[in-house]
Amino acid sequence: MLFDASTVGALSRRLTALVSMTPELRTVALEGTDLEQSLRSVWISAVGSEPPAGGEAGASLTDAQIVRLLAQVRREFGVAAEGLSALEFRSDPTVSGLARFLRDALDPPAALVVPLQPRGDKAPLFLIHAGGGYVFFYRALAARLGPDQPVHAIRAATRLDSHRHRFDRTVSIENLATRYIDEIKAVQPEGPYLLGGSCFGGVVAFEMAQQLIAQGETVGAPVLLFDSYVGIGEHWRDYASRTLSSVAERLGMDAGASPAALARAIAVGTVTRPVEVLKLAPLTVRSLLRRGFGALRVVRIRRAVRDNVPRQGGRSREQEQLDMMHDFLNVSVELVSRYEPKQYPGGAVLLKATVGPDPEPLWTPWVADGLQVHVMPGEHLDMMEEPWVEQTANQVRQALGR
Repeated sequence: MLFDASTVGALSRRLTALVSMTPELRTVALEGTDLEQSLRSVWISAVGSEPPAGGEAGASLTDAQIVRLLAQVRREFGVAAEGLSALEFRSDPTVSGLARFLRDALDPPAALVVPLQPRGDKAPLFLIHAGGGYVFFYRALAARLGPDQPVHAIRAATRLDSHRHRFDRTVSIENLATRYIDEIKAVQPEGPYLLGGSCFGGVVAFEMAQQLIAQGETVGAPVLLFDSYVGIGEHWRDYASRTLSSVAERLGMDAGASPAALARAIAVGTVTRPVEVLKLAPLTVRSLLRRGFGALRVVRIRRAVRDNVPRQGGRSREQEQLDMMHDFLNVSVELVSRYEPKQYPGGAVLLKATVGPDPEPLWTPWVADGLQVHVMPGEHLDMMEEPWVEQTANQVRQALGR
């Protein structure tokens, strides 16, 4: 808001508009439930006591209690709760603070370059969105990198960004990288540039680094690749099949059914039972949206089902967000499948998950100045969540220092 409303007058008008909203609009509930009440229940389950009326008691929570609480919130609320930072929670250790974070995560910012942590005199780090197009899961990493390291993320342009090129109309990774270079140069006109990205975003950051060097610019550190894959192979399809079976079992479906039947069943469930599907974030959203490059069939079937299911009372923000992520995943799969990388004269740092396919062999031929590899705990982007994000931040600091 401070970036968009950067004068006293503009900020005053924005705040006036906010406080004039009706209570119903100011306390938007996820999927029609009372968000604060739901968070109180989660707090009691994770911490074992009632949440405090003020922040004093919340400030006394141990690190272990905060980790349990944030993990439970992520399980309960899915994608809206990704990137919850223990540092941010300690700045407002209340139910209302958690509710504010969840609501903010569902509202896309006005600009494509999102200042996750704009303070500090160091060269800013630019992180590119994952396949779903969103960037708020980077917030915990940005907080852990400290107040002297600016961090900006680039989200995907949606149909609401009428003055910009929509992500779902992108024709190539190269074209997308060129557009995003224009975006980061509006923030930082000259190098050295610091770039990184998770999953799909790592591929785009890699291509941006290639183009910047070709333009005579400087890339000031190895490109950061957070469990990113530069190619699509059979290991993706195997992983997608296992993921579909796991999610189907969680939803009470037949895990032994064919991938096509499972995909259609999950697609129908996404439309008719969105609350249950969204709560399966570790399997459904994290795996299918960000990692399911082989599950393109899910996206196409889901779109067909969505167009034929009667809508009752309109779609919620969560449903609209999920629709957009599925469409963006479709585009991401096609873009990566067509991308032909060239050897990069610089270096890269790959942080790969312990669980899942190994992206290292896919990157090694394309990094001339050496690929530094670090194995991170958990699945795919668990490395962006508490408590593992501190380890990720340490590796990022070392890479930026190089």
